[in-house]
Amino acid sequence: PDVGAKLTGKKGNHTFGGYAARDALTNLLFPSAFGSDSTSLNEENTSIVGRYSYGFGEASSIGALVTVRDSDTYNNNVGGFDLRWRITDQHTVSAQYLHSETEYPDDIVTEFEQPDGSFTGEAAFLSYVYESREWFGYLRHLDKSADFRADLGFVPRVDASTQVVGLGRIWHGDEDDSWHRIRVSGDWDITHDDQGRMIEREIEANFNIGGPMQSWFQVSGLSRDVLFDDVMFKEDKIAVFGEIQPKGGLVFGMSVRIGDQIDFANTRLGDELLLRPFLNWNISRNLLMRLRGTFVNLDSKEGPKIFEASVIDARLTWQFNRRSFLRVTLQQQDVERNTDLYLDEVDARSKDVGRQLLYSYKVNPQTVFFLGYSDKHIDDDSLGSLTATDRTVFAKVGYAWMP
Repeated sequence: PDVGAKLTGKKGNHTFGGYAARDALTNLLFPSAFGSDSTSLNEENTSIVGRYSYGFGEASSIGALVTVRDSDTYNNNVGGFDLRWRITDQHTVSAQYLHSETEYPDDIVTEFEQPDGSFTGEAAFLSYVYESREWFGYLRHLDKSADFRADLGFVPRVDASTQVVGLGRIWHGDEDDSWHRIRVSGDWDITHDDQGRMIEREIEANFNIGGPMQSWFQVSGLSRDVLFDDVMFKEDKIAVFGEIQPKGGLVFGMSVRIGDQIDFANTRLGDELLLRPFLNWNISRNLLMRLRGTFVNLDSKEGPKIFEASVIDARLTWQFNRRSFLRVTLQQQDVERNTDLYLDEVDARSKDVGRQLLYSYKVNPQTVFFLGYSDKHIDDDSLGSLTATDRTVFAKVGYAWMP
């Protein structure tokens, strides 16, 4: 934003907050039942958010929310109410209702097939949760009409009404046991669009166990029917997750998922293998390493590979003292595609690499200074090697004032 101001406060049972900002660019998100699209308007916009909440009981509240986002040819306003009522220590009811009013410029209406003129939408959420030491369960209803927009939030899916039922059991270990907690749970959900078509139905089960060295192991399975491009697909998946802390300052683990996966680019079902390893390591008192990776293969049911992709995020931080640190970040995405299996023309290979160097100095708890450099390189079938596309040097000063 070019300029902005925020105010938050609390007096007795009353909590309030809000901000106003002037932004140089107006980014737009167009959600639907099956995905979203986006674009940007080269227009300044003014954004205003207001929030009020009144607390009652031990942990209950009722509140209101208003957002306004307005430019020369576009506006989006949202308002609504919410409730969180903790009836007892075990029973909690939550609810929210939101109403939106939106209007896009004529060229956006035509290009992205959005409603013409000013249009309205609604969203509603209702939840009941039961929690005790050994049992938990929940009922949820979420409904967002096709014309609902919340552009100061992030709502990538509308035109969907979802109902969820879940139940779980927890066992707590004794001091002599090698495990400290076992958790078994499952849920069932179903989603319809505004026309009443079923677009998703899913049943899922989970088994979790916590063991020595702060280890955690989870096995999950799900079966669901998913509508995409007017075709109903059947997906069955199994996922495994595990993490462990063998010594202080070192945590690593991995999640693995195998099973059916829709090939959205070509409207067919494929076989997926997904790996997500991670590592957090305090190498020394001053040095921290953080690694994240995602590796996925999607094969056709007939056998040939559709694509192979990897995403790597590596960060190394040197903490000079409590006030300052230096961080180096490397992010890489690499995708290889079997072009013979794609309906539309795509690159056989695409790659992008981003790097960042960031220095931070905290003058006091209210004031912090940042100085950094970042760049981005890309490569695809039309380029012979990694080519620089962006280089940025930036500085930022943040100051928080408390009267």
